[in-house]
Amino acid sequence: LHPFFMLSLMRSMVEFTKDLYYDPEPVERALRRMTDDLIPRQLGLIKQTGINLGMLTEERASAFFYPPRIFERFWWPYTREIVDAMWSEGIVTLFHLDQCWDKNIKYFKQLPRGSAVLELDSTTNIFAAKQAARGHLCLHGDVPAALLSIGTAADVASYCRKLIDEVGADGGFILGSGCSVPPDVK
Repeated sequence: LHPFFMLSLMRSMVEFTKDLYYDPEPVERALRRMTDDLIPRQLGLIKQTGINLGMLTEERASAFFYPPRIFERFWWPYTREIVDAMWSEGIVTLFHLDQCWDKNIKYFKQLPRGSAVLELDSTTNIFAAKQAARGHLCLHGDVPAALLSIGTAADVASYCRKLIDEVGADGGFILGSGCSVPPDVK
Protein backbone atom coordinates (compact mmCIF):
# COMPACT_ATOMS: atom_id res chain seq x y z
CA LEU A 1 0.00 0.00 0.00
CA HIS A 2 1.09 3.55 -0.67
CA PRO A 3 1.96 5.31 2.63
CA PHE A 4 -0.83 7.88 2.07
CA PHE A 5 -3.37 5.09 1.63
CA MET A 6 -2.05 3.21 4.64
CA LEU A 7 -2.39 6.28 6.89
CA SER A 8 -5.91 6.95 5.66
CA LEU A 9 -6.88 3.37 6.44
CA MET A 10 -5.30 3.46 9.90
CA ARG A 11 -6.80 6.83 10.89
CA SER A 12 -10.07 6.47 8.94
CA MET A 13 -10.90 8.67 6.00
CA VAL A 14 -12.63 11.33 8.10
CA GLU A 15 -9.90 11.66 10.74
CA PHE A 16 -7.12 11.52 8.16
CA THR A 17 -8.78 14.26 6.13
CA LYS A 18 -9.02 16.41 9.25
CA ASP A 19 -5.31 15.81 9.81
CA LEU A 20 -4.47 16.87 6.26
CA TYR A 21 -6.27 20.17 6.66
CA TYR A 22 -5.82 21.04 10.35
CA ASP A 23 -2.63 19.29 11.49
CA PRO A 24 -0.54 18.54 8.39
CA GLU A 25 2.96 18.48 9.90
CA PRO A 26 2.58 15.13 11.70
CA VAL A 27 1.13 13.66 8.50
CA GLU A 28 4.18 14.83 6.54
CA ARG A 29 6.53 13.41 9.18
CA ALA A 30 4.70 10.08 9.06
CA LEU A 31 4.72 10.00 5.25
CA ARG A 32 8.45 10.81 5.26
CA ARG A 33 9.22 7.99 7.69
CA MET A 34 6.94 5.49 5.98
CA THR A 35 8.45 6.28 2.58
CA ASP A 36 11.98 5.98 3.96
CA ASP A 37 11.05 2.57 5.41
CA LEU A 38 9.09 1.36 2.39
CA ILE A 39 11.75 1.90 -0.26
CA PRO A 40 14.52 -0.40 1.07
CA ARG A 41 12.00 -2.99 2.27
CA GLN A 42 10.25 -3.14 -1.11
CA LEU A 43 13.53 -3.14 -3.03
CA GLY A 44 14.73 -6.09 -0.98
CA LEU A 45 11.51 -8.05 -1.42
CA ILE A 46 11.29 -7.36 -5.14
CA LYS A 47 14.92 -8.35 -5.72
CA GLN A 48 14.27 -11.65 -3.91
CA THR A 49 11.50 -12.50 -6.37
CA GLY A 50 13.63 -11.84 -9.44
CA ILE A 51 10.66 -10.04 -10.99
CA ASN A 52 11.39 -6.39 -11.73
CA LEU A 53 7.91 -5.17 -10.86
CA GLY A 54 6.69 -3.57 -7.65
CA MET A 55 3.08 -2.80 -6.88
CA LEU A 56 1.64 0.27 -5.14
CA THR A 57 -2.06 0.31 -4.32
CA GLU A 58 -3.91 3.59 -3.88
CA GLU A 59 -7.62 4.24 -3.51
CA ARG A 60 -7.90 7.57 -1.73
CA ALA A 61 -5.46 10.15 -3.13
CA SER A 62 -7.08 11.12 -6.43
CA ALA A 63 -9.07 14.24 -7.22
CA PHE A 64 -12.17 12.12 -6.63
CA PHE A 65 -11.45 12.76 -2.92
CA TYR A 66 -8.98 15.63 -2.65
CA PRO A 67 -8.13 18.83 -4.50
CA PRO A 68 -4.83 19.05 -6.39
CA ARG A 69 -3.09 20.99 -3.62
CA ILE A 70 -3.57 18.06 -1.21
CA PHE A 71 -2.46 15.54 -3.84
CA GLU A 72 0.57 17.66 -4.75
CA ARG A 73 1.68 18.10 -1.15
CA PHE A 74 0.92 14.74 0.46
CA TRP A 75 0.98 12.14 -2.31
CA TRP A 76 2.90 13.15 -5.37
CA PRO A 77 6.38 13.92 -3.89
CA TYR A 78 6.52 10.61 -2.03
CA THR A 79 5.24 8.75 -5.06
CA ARG A 80 7.94 10.24 -7.29
CA GLU A 81 10.57 9.32 -4.74
CA ILE A 82 9.36 5.72 -4.58
CA VAL A 83 9.20 5.36 -8.36
CA ASP A 84 12.61 6.97 -8.82
CA ALA A 85 14.16 4.58 -6.28
CA MET A 86 12.56 1.57 -7.96
CA TRP A 87 13.41 2.72 -11.47
CA SER A 88 17.06 3.34 -10.50
CA GLU A 89 17.20 -0.41 -9.76
CA GLY A 90 15.44 -1.34 -13.02
CA ILE A 91 12.11 -2.00 -11.31
CA VAL A 92 8.83 -0.86 -12.88
CA THR A 93 6.12 0.36 -10.50
CA LEU A 94 2.63 -1.03 -11.07
CA PHE A 95 0.07 1.40 -9.67
CA HIS A 96 -3.23 -0.22 -8.79
CA LEU A 97 -5.43 2.89 -8.90
CA ASP A 98 -8.98 2.54 -7.66
CA GLN A 99 -11.52 5.33 -8.06
CA CYS A 100 -11.45 8.08 -10.66
CA TRP A 101 -7.97 9.42 -11.52
CA ASP A 102 -9.04 11.47 -14.57
CA LYS A 103 -7.72 14.75 -13.13
CA ASN A 104 -4.47 13.18 -11.85
CA ILE A 105 -3.25 11.17 -14.84
CA LYS A 106 -1.30 14.13 -16.20
CA TYR A 107 1.05 13.99 -13.18
CA PHE A 108 2.24 10.51 -14.09
CA LYS A 109 3.79 11.91 -17.27
CA GLN A 110 6.41 13.50 -14.96
CA LEU A 111 7.72 10.03 -14.10
CA PRO A 112 10.58 8.57 -16.13
CA ARG A 113 9.43 7.07 -19.43
CA GLY A 114 8.66 3.37 -19.04
CA SER A 115 8.92 3.45 -15.23
CA ALA A 116 5.29 2.68 -14.42
CA VAL A 117 2.14 0.83 -15.35
CA LEU A 118 -1.19 2.42 -14.43
CA GLU A 119 -3.76 -0.25 -13.61
CA LEU A 120 -7.18 1.41 -13.83
CA ASP A 121 -10.47 0.13 -12.44
CA SER A 122 -13.06 1.36 -14.97
CA THR A 123 -13.88 4.56 -13.10
CA THR A 124 -11.00 6.40 -14.76
CA ASN A 125 -11.52 7.11 -18.46
CA ILE A 126 -8.89 4.79 -19.94
CA PHE A 127 -9.29 6.33 -23.39
CA ALA A 128 -8.43 9.81 -22.09
CA ALA A 129 -5.66 8.31 -19.93
CA LYS A 130 -4.15 6.81 -23.08
CA GLN A 131 -4.02 10.26 -24.66
CA ALA A 132 -2.29 11.65 -21.57
CA ALA A 133 0.22 8.79 -21.16
CA ARG A 134 0.78 7.84 -24.82
CA GLY A 135 4.37 6.85 -25.50
CA HIS A 136 5.37 7.41 -21.89
CA LEU A 137 3.68 4.88 -19.58
CA CYS A 138 1.80 1.62 -19.94
CA LEU A 139 -1.89 1.26 -19.08
CA HIS A 140 -3.52 -1.89 -17.72
CA GLY A 141 -7.26 -2.55 -17.64
CA ASP A 142 -10.04 -1.97 -17.76
CA VAL A 143 -12.78 -4.43 -18.54
CA PRO A 144 -15.41 -3.46 -15.93
CA ALA A 145 -16.44 -5.97 -13.29
CA ALA A 146 -20.11 -5.17 -14.00
CA LEU A 147 -19.66 -5.98 -17.68
CA LEU A 148 -18.01 -9.28 -16.78
CA SER A 149 -20.90 -10.10 -14.43
CA ILE A 150 -23.97 -9.04 -16.38
CA GLY A 151 -22.71 -8.52 -19.92
CA THR A 152 -22.93 -11.12 -22.63
CA ALA A 153 -19.85 -12.80 -24.09
CA ALA A 154 -20.39 -10.62 -27.16
CA ASP A 155 -20.49 -7.45 -25.00
CA VAL A 156 -17.22 -8.40 -23.32
CA ALA A 157 -15.57 -9.31 -26.62
CA SER A 158 -16.73 -6.04 -28.17
CA TYR A 159 -15.36 -3.94 -25.31
CA CYS A 160 -12.07 -5.87 -25.32
CA ARG A 161 -11.74 -5.28 -29.06
CA LYS A 162 -12.36 -1.55 -28.52
CA LEU A 163 -9.65 -1.43 -25.83
CA ILE A 164 -7.19 -3.32 -28.03
CA ASP A 165 -7.91 -1.15 -31.07
CA GLU A 166 -8.01 2.23 -29.35
CA VAL A 167 -5.85 1.96 -26.24
CA GLY A 168 -3.48 -0.71 -27.47
CA ALA A 169 -3.09 0.39 -31.08
CA ASP A 170 0.40 1.80 -30.63
CA GLY A 171 1.55 -0.31 -27.67
CA GLY A 172 1.78 0.48 -24.01
CA PHE A 173 -1.31 -1.49 -23.07
CA ILE A 174 -2.12 -4.64 -21.09
CA LEU A 175 -5.67 -5.92 -21.47
CA GLY A 176 -7.13 -6.91 -18.12
CA SER A 177 -10.00 -6.55 -15.74
CA GLY A 178 -10.88 -3.24 -14.16
CA CYS A 179 -9.61 -3.99 -10.64
CA SER A 180 -10.84 -7.54 -10.18
CA VAL A 181 -12.71 -10.38 -11.80
CA PRO A 182 -15.97 -10.95 -9.94
CA PRO A 183 -16.88 -14.47 -8.78
CA ASP A 184 -20.07 -14.48 -10.85
CA VAL A 185 -18.38 -13.88 -14.20
CA LYS A 186 -20.00 -15.98 -16.90
